Amino acid sequence: MHCVYEGVVMKMMLLWFDSEFKNFAFSKFEDGAFVSELLSHITPPSYIKRMPRSVTEHLSLWKAPEFKNWLFYYSAGILSSVLSPELHNHYLLLVHATYLLNQPSVSEAMIDEAYQCLHEFLYKFEDLYHVKFATINFHMLLHLPDQVRKFGPLWTTSCMAMEDLNGQFKRMVHGTVHVAKQIVPRLGQTMHLPLMLDKMLPHDPVRIFCENMQRRKNLKILERIDDRMSCVGAYYKPRNVPPIIAEALAYSNIVGNVTMFYRLKIGKLLLTSESYGRHVQTNSTAVKFRAGNETEYGVIHSYTKITDCNCNMIGRCEGLFFCILSKLEVEAPFHIVYPAVTLSYVMKSLVDKGT
Repeated sequence: MHCVYEGVVMKMMLLWFDSEFKNFAFSKFEDGAFVSELLSHITPPSYIKRMPRSVTEHLSLWKAPEFKNWLFYYSAGILSSVLSPELHNHYLLLVHATYLLNQPSVSEAMIDEAYQCLHEFLYKFEDLYHVKFATINFHMLLHLPDQVRKFGPLWTTSCMAMEDLNGQFKRMVHGTVHVAKQIVPRLGQTMHLPLMLDKMLPHDPVRIFCENMQRRKNLKILERIDDRMSCVGAYYKPRNVPPIIAEALAYSNIVGNVTMFYRLKIGKLLLTSESYGRHVQTNSTAVKFRAGNETEYGVIHSYTKITDCNCNMIGRCEGLFFCILSKLEVEAPFHIVYPAVTLSYVMKSLVDKGT
C-alpha cells in the first residue's frame, strides 16, 4: 500500500501532472485537464467504492484505493494517448509486475517475470526521469518479489485492512480528551454484542432491533438459480419483447414466455444489465466469460427467464434463465519490450449477440 500505491504510483503521477515539474521533458502538466476529463467519464463496476477524481484538482487528496484503481484499471488506457511510446512502455513494466504479484496465487515463474519487469523499470527510470526522483520506495520495489516468496501475494500483507480498522476506531471518538477511555468501552461493546445476542431468544425485540441496526441494506432476492447465483430486484413481463432478445432466442431455438429482470448476484458480485436504468456513477454490465474453449468479453443487455406457464404469477414458475449479451472485440495495442509481454484491452464493438 505505502510502497506501491502511495509511494511509487503517487510519485509518478506527481512527476507527470504537478506544476512543480512542468519544465521537465517528461512532464504532462498541460494534459492534466484532458486526463481529468477522461477520468470523469469512467463508470467503474459497483465493487469499486471510490469514483475517479480529477488529477488537477484532487490529486493531493487521493487515497490509496484511488491510486490502486488508477494503476490497475485506468492508467494503461488513458496514458496511451498522453505519454510517449517510450514512457508508456516503461510505465507498463510497473503495471504488469504489480499485477502479477497481486494475483490470488503467484507461481515462481510469475515472481521471476515480475522481478525482471521491476528491474527494467528501475534501470530505465534514471534515463527517462532522473535519479534524484527515485525515492526509497523505488528501491523497495526490488524487494517485493522476495516478500511474495516469503509471505504470499502482496494483497495478503497490504495495510489497507488496518487502515479500515483505524477508521472504525476514529468513529468511536467523540471528544477531544481521554481518547483511550472513549475507545476501550465502545470497542468492548462492539466485540461483546454478538455474544449477548446469541444468548437472547430468536424473537426477542431487543435482539431483532440490534440485528436490524447491524444489518446492511440487503438486496431483494427474487429467486435462487443455484447455490451461487440469484435473481435480484423485480420481475416484469415486457409488452413487446425487445428485438435483440427475440433474435437471440430465435437463434438458439428457445421458445416460451419471456420474463425479464435487471440484476444478477453471483457470490458477492452484483452484475447489472444495460436495461437497468439506475446505475449512474457505476456500470457493472461488462463481463468475461467462456464460450467453448475460448475466453470472450461482452456487455450484458438483459436477463430473461423463459417459462411454459401462462399463469399470472410472474416469475414464480420453473423455467430456464438466460443472459442476453453483446460480444466485444478484443485488441492488444500495449506491448512491453522486455520481457515480451502483451497487455490486452477491450474495445466496445458490438460484433455478435448470444445467450
